[in-house]
Amino acid sequence: PTFGSLFMFLSFGGWEAFDVPPAKVPGWAICGFLGMVLGVAMLRFSTPARQPRWHLALLLWAMCSAVSWFNFLANECVAVLEAFGLNLGISSSVLGITVLAWGNSVGDLVADTALVRQNRSKMAVAGIFGSPLLSDLLGLGLALTSHCWQQGALRSQLSKQNRIAAVSLLLAILGTMAMFISCGFSCPRRFAFVLLCHYALFMALSVACELGLVPDVP
Repeated sequence: PTFGSLFMFLSFGGWEAFDVPPAKVPGWAICGFLGMVLGVAMLRFSTPARQPRWHLALLLWAMCSAVSWFNFLANECVAVLEAFGLNLGISSSVLGITVLAWGNSVGDLVADTALVRQNRSKMAVAGIFGSPLLSDLLGLGLALTSHCWQQGALRSQLSKQNRIAAVSLLLAILGTMAMFISCGFSCPRRFAFVLLCHYALFMALSVACELGLVPDVP
């Protein structure tokens, strides 16, 4: 618990959270002390022979620790991508819709392909839509809530790549819904080639935007 609390403090507070005036008690010291107290209590009031009453609290603590690890690793990956973008002159939007998006989709691709080979196509289709939906709602929801709680309202301006990505995603979702409904929720194989062509067109437009071939739309 001691190191877990300190790591969660680092993950969600950043290195800036360790910079405090000398006159104040640092937050990391409070987290470390509380974690040490919890650790001593666990060793004193638990035995390997039986499950403690506060086992659920340990599970929740482990989940929070895992989330903090994922948050820390995600922040580092984004920082590395931004460094590559600065060195190579590539915008963060292009990196987000290419490298970062491909990295996030590899796990879903492998898992859904394995499900289809086991004749569990319905589960695979549900995972295709459910996994990004959970990532968007949970990831964006927690991130935006944390930012608005600490720094107030977030104001940002969508770039051309962002607007093209939003329109492309909307068309893909509407087209998939229409195809599934018209075919009685038995999607034909040829629709997969339609989606691949749609993605190829989206990537071509994104590259054209990065090269300045697409004019700005107010």
